[in-house]
Amino acid sequence: AFMDWRGFDEDEWWSVRDALKEAREPIETKIFTSDRDFAAISQARQSLANMELVGRAELGRLDFFKLKPRSETGLLVLNPPYGER
Repeated sequence: AFMDWRGFDEDEWWSVRDALKEAREPIETKIFTSDRDFAAISQARQSLANMELVGRAELGRLDFFKLKPRSETGLLVLNPPYGER
């Protein structure tokens, strides 16, 4: 990863990271994530924990084509199945 790049300054990285973490302002947003695969849901749960977003997200085991919109507006991010577009 980038931490192995020549010239990478680990102390500077942690300093900038910590400063940005303290300066961030929370936003109110609803997060819903779903997948058909239990392993993907487990991985998403771990990612949410790493980002300190546990409790702000709802996880479900659902097929994308069976989802119904939860709000009038929002952002949809998806990863189509491999080999299909």
